[in-house]
Order: sequence, then structure tokens, then C-alpha cells
Amino acid sequence: MQIYEKVLLAILLIALVDASYMVLVYFQPAALSCPASGLIDCSAVLQSVYAKVFGVIPLSLFGLLWAIVALVFFRYARNTEMAMVWYLLGLGGVAYSVASMYALGKICEYCSILDISIIASAMLLYVVQMGHRRASA
Repeated sequence: MQIYEKVLLAILLIALVDASYMVLVYFQPAALSCPASGLIDCSAVLQSVYAKVFGVIPLSLFGLLWAIVALVFFRYARNTEMAMVWYLLGLGGVAYSVASMYALGKICEYCSILDISIIASAMLLYVVQMGHRRASA
């Protein structure tokens, strides 16, 4: 396994653990470990109207699904166009997350960790794919 693969795997595992924790917090809010004062207020973000799709499905479940599928792509098909589309969908989720935190005027540490993980993994996958394309050209 090359270094970029190890880094990508580590980032995806961070995303998986983080999203799993947010799902746990959704179903058991007492488990939340985050400051709730000032700008950083995970509770306000995770319990806001923006935290549920169609007012029912917790957005954290989509984050968890994203991380699981990204790990499957890592294991079986990391350099495919389908993987890139999945990562682009993740970046769309990041845009939604950032916009919702901006609208609330609050920041969720765990949401931000997932957002950064998605951005970093998408960038790494893109750089690696461009390297493969240049090498084959």
C-alpha cells in the first residue's frame, strides 16, 4: 500500500468514526460531548431544522452512508469515475453543511471534522487520479 493510499484510508476511517458518533448522538443526545456556548454549539446544529432531510432523516445518516460507500470504493474501485461521482456528492453535502452552519451562526466540531475529511479525501483522490492519467498518457 502506497503512502497516499494509507493517508486516504486514515481520512476515510476518521470520517466513518465521526459520522458514526453523530448518528449515535442523534439517537441518544445525552452522548454529545461538545461545548454549547458561543460560536461552537454542536447541539444547536445537530438539532436544527437543517440537520434532518425532509424533517425526518438525520443528515448524519447520509454522512455515515457516504463514509461506508467511500470505504467500499477505496477497497474495490477507488480509481473509477463512479468513485469520483460519489466524492462529488460528498462535496455537495459539505456545501450544505457549511451553508447550514452559516445560517445558524453556529459551528459543530463534528460536522466540521466530517466536512474536512470529505474535502481532503476528494482532493487526494483527484490528485491520485490525475497522476494516473498523466502516467498513462
